[in-house]
Amino acid sequence: MIRLARHIEILLLGNECVIVPNLGGFVAHRVVARYDGDEELFLPPYRTLGFNPMLKMNDSLLAQSYVEAYDLSYPEAVSAIEDEVREMLRIMGNTGSYELENLGRLFYDHDGKMNFEPCEAGILTPQFYAFSSFEMPLLPADKEVPATVEAEVAEEKPRAIYIAKEGGRRTLNISLKAVRNTAVAAVVVATVGLIAFPIAHRHGAMTTGNIESGFYEMLIPHSSDGQTKTAAFSARGTGSKTAAPTNAETTAAKTDQAQASEPTAPEKSGETAATASDDGTDATAPASAGSHWSIVVCSHVPRANAEALAAKLRKEGRSDVIVSTTGAVKVLYGHFKTKDEAHKRLNDLVGDDTFKDSWLLEVKE
Repeated sequence: MIRLARHIEILLLGNECVIVPNLGGFVAHRVVARYDGDEELFLPPYRTLGFNPMLKMNDSLLAQSYVEAYDLSYPEAVSAIEDEVREMLRIMGNTGSYELENLGRLFYDHDGKMNFEPCEAGILTPQFYAFSSFEMPLLPADKEVPATVEAEVAEEKPRAIYIAKEGGRRTLNISLKAVRNTAVAAVVVATVGLIAFPIAHRHGAMTTGNIESGFYEMLIPHSSDGQTKTAAFSARGTGSKTAAPTNAETTAAKTDQAQASEPTAPEKSGETAATASDDGTDATAPASAGSHWSIVVCSHVPRANAEALAAKLRKEGRSDVIVSTTGAVKVLYGHFKTKDEAHKRLNDLVGDDTFKDSWLLEVKE
């Protein structure tokens, strides 16, 4: 009894090639899905089988299958395969061919060479189960498409509000999808506006607040000496935050004031011109009664993060650091009588990454 066909079929489920010693190798090939124009059929993918008579070396794959199936030793399995191959070749010598069930047919051609004709249905492949062919006639190239089909294909793009005609009547339709998308966009814009430009209340009066992060620093170019050119996004009223002017701007202001004072001699020899900040306040003027100036290191951060930063600064030797919870949580550094003192201290800290987003704040005591 020749059992080779069954073993080859099972081994091909997990292998692409099965070699039968002294006979040849059976090699699986994948055929993709295709369209048969003559039959007007779409055919599914499948696996077919080829035969290579040059592959005769024993790779032990088939012998191991016999060992596991019939509880044989390896030499006994090799001997059993050789006996079945000899019997198969004897039958082919008498009849000219041999049928391998579910695989195909081995036969000798006119030149006496062994050939193989695979099964038309392909070999066993579980991943292609339930795939079948189906008819798909081709449409004539000169066939006209009905006007109704063209109208359906040329569908108009959805609009938020449009007028539809039905039975001689006109109805005004509103697209709920467009309304929903518009509402979502409005919410997003409003949220971004509230985050970027918060509104603060100070002593019953509404004043615009400042951007309390380094958002605009990314948009403002840096000067050649590495210092950031800051802009004054200040608000009128108590508690507003102002950006400190750069050294170049302060020098320019002093030069303009000196030139303006040249026609008249100063009343006192030791008198110096007051330097004005960008928002019009006197930088040398002391803070209002019951207040002082501080440097805001960070703002709008969790309380735990603010405490951790304050502890880090104190460890570095900056003892005059507090965490303020008035309004937003802030880390404040320094206690200065005038804005000019705070400004000079902030300029001294240029280059320290901890203070790169800092600004000045008048704190009510």
